[in-house]
Amino acid sequence: MSASDPEARVQEYAAIEQIDVDTAHPLGYGQDGVVWKTSRSSAVKALERSETYFRELGCYQLLKAKGIHNLEGFAIPRLVKFHSELLIIEMDIVHPPFVVDFGKSHLSKPDYSEEAIQEWYNEHEEMWGDNWDNVWRLVRALRAKGIYYMDPNPRNIRLE
Repeated sequence: MSASDPEARVQEYAAIEQIDVDTAHPLGYGQDGVVWKTSRSSAVKALERSETYFRELGCYQLLKAKGIHNLEGFAIPRLVKFHSELLIIEMDIVHPPFVVDFGKSHLSKPDYSEEAIQEWYNEHEEMWGDNWDNVWRLVRALRAKGIYYMDPNPRNIRLE
């Protein structure tokens, strides 16, 4: 099995967990991985790289430890299980408004220049327009909980 074959890895995980995974209909996908629905009404995400996997897993573990599954009115998936060898994270399914995909997040403040931070802020403010205040409030709330959420785009944060 290739480490880059997410479907094969999720099928192996499904066999271990004795669940079915609907690989014919992904719930989502991006540069970091693919997400599918399971027979236990959860979602499994097969990540492409171990660095991204461990960043995302760390965020979900922190959120679980703090009992956080909703922040600023946004649902956050709860960690169900994970498999570090297969780079699989299983979480519950959430409905809008929600925030997902912590693969580009950090558990410590990234070392970016003030100029880079301002550029990031301006880019996302423009992307979100009138909705930026709500999204920025969520990003700040995550920071207050110890998560530096770096990828607030409309695929990862749904308002409705």
